[in-house]
Amino acid sequence: MRKIAAGIPAFVQMEREGIFATLDSQHRAAEQLRPLVAHAAAAASAESPPGGG
Repeated sequence: MRKIAAGIPAFVQMEREGIFATLDSQHRAAEQLRPLVAHAAAAASAESPPGGG
């Protein structure tokens, strides 16, 4: 990341504390779950009565 390489203190600290690694891991997990969430949303929508209620 350019901001870490530039030595911006807040970004350097976040990198040192592993925050970016954690966020990257969470992002990958969310991407893997995306199809399941989309399928569940579509199923819920199909089960909803017309007019939403």
